[in-house]
Amino acid sequence: MSTNINPESLLSVLLWNANGTIQHTNGLQIILQLRKIDIALITETHLTPTKSIRIPGYILYRTDHPDGTAHAGTAILVSTDIEHNVLPQPISLLPTCGKLFEKLLLKRLSPIVSEKKIIPNTQFGFRSYHSTIHQVHRLTDYISSSLETKQYCPRAFLDVSQAFDRVWRDGLLVKSKLFLPAPYYLILKSYLEERFFAVRHGNSMSNYHKIIAGVPQGSDLSPILYNIFTYDIPQTTDTILATYADDTAILSSDNDPQIATQKVQNHLNLISSWTNQWKIKLNQTKSTQINFTLNRRECPPLVLNNNPLPNSSSIKYLGITIDKRLTWKEHTTKKRKQCNARLHLLRPIFKSKLSLKNKILIYKVILTPIWTYGIQIWGQAKLSNIRPLEAFQSISLRVITGCPWYVTNQNLHNDLNIPTPKRLAHQYYKIFHNKLSKNKNPLISQMSSLTIPGNPIRRLKRKWPRESLNQ
Repeated sequence: MSTNINPESLLSVLLWNANGTIQHTNGLQIILQLRKIDIALITETHLTPTKSIRIPGYILYRTDHPDGTAHAGTAILVSTDIEHNVLPQPISLLPTCGKLFEKLLLKRLSPIVSEKKIIPNTQFGFRSYHSTIHQVHRLTDYISSSLETKQYCPRAFLDVSQAFDRVWRDGLLVKSKLFLPAPYYLILKSYLEERFFAVRHGNSMSNYHKIIAGVPQGSDLSPILYNIFTYDIPQTTDTILATYADDTAILSSDNDPQIATQKVQNHLNLISSWTNQWKIKLNQTKSTQINFTLNRRECPPLVLNNNPLPNSSSIKYLGITIDKRLTWKEHTTKKRKQCNARLHLLRPIFKSKLSLKNKILIYKVILTPIWTYGIQIWGQAKLSNIRPLEAFQSISLRVITGCPWYVTNQNLHNDLNIPTPKRLAHQYYKIFHNKLSKNKNPLISQMSSLTIPGNPIRRLKRKWPRESLNQ
């Protein structure tokens, strides 16, 4: 395979951890000229508003440390021969040694947290072999069982305000000290404390302020630190608790709507006291209640901090829209609209002279993941609710191929070897179900059963995800 690449079109890029650029300016200038470097990416510049460097033939873009002292900082040197645009946005990079330190510390903390079983089984976020699909499957299993038995299933969805930014550091350190060895605890304490920030706007700089809450955004350690901070969230035997990072759901079921609601309310009261104790703020405007039932009677409203939760007929949980009757109609309708908008943007590409193979690849990479997310859960919805997505796929394939009107959708799918949404749902669920029994979390391994929880007598005509195993 031959490629026609013009050597003159290639850029020569230098990566350099300077540990101070001023004392190395002469050496840097020599390297740039000898190697004919086009772009130099520099970290640890140690420049200040009063100290800078100047190299002939290059333009310097820099971001110094906010406190104005000679440490940290990044810079980019661009050759004056290269035409480029400048965005008015600062660049901030963590030094390589800092990222390595975070990864090494995470590698030490994870086995301790796992061995001592600090993180509860109900927490599926930021854990290996746990996904959003597992958590949604667990909840829909419980809901489907209550629908089959004519029960009421109220559910509260709680939203935490600025979850990672408002972590109470003293509380996190108190909880960490209970199980971490002293050396790791002291390292973690040093990692969290004495952090400062300042805001630069134009040529103006704010005062230096200490960061008193939160875990570092973008850090490899932030997810596990948040899980440690929330590991003791209250649980009860009368309710089901489902957490994925800061997304929390509580539900219960009973033949009497009053009793079912009271079970959830008791759990909410415990969580409300717990959040107040650990300085966690719940966003009451985004927290909602939804009552899963096929009955006409409604469940009483749930109350959080003396305020009733807004009642809704559907809720978007972990990217999947769940309606009160578990029909998935609203979810597939929203996905169809989302796919239509994306297809509109891709039409010029699909109608271009690009090869058919590449067009199909673009469809599979960009469009297919939008509507197939969670298909293991909603893939057994009735045909009238699946049809909008089947129609979308057929339209997309016709746009891609430009086939005549008399070519049937079935022949189009067969010729391109692309499965229909219904067939794809069967394939995805079988693969998903085969892995459940091997999971170490008992809440996930229990889902490997061939029936919904409790194995109730089937009275509804609708199909549940496990029926894909028999097709």
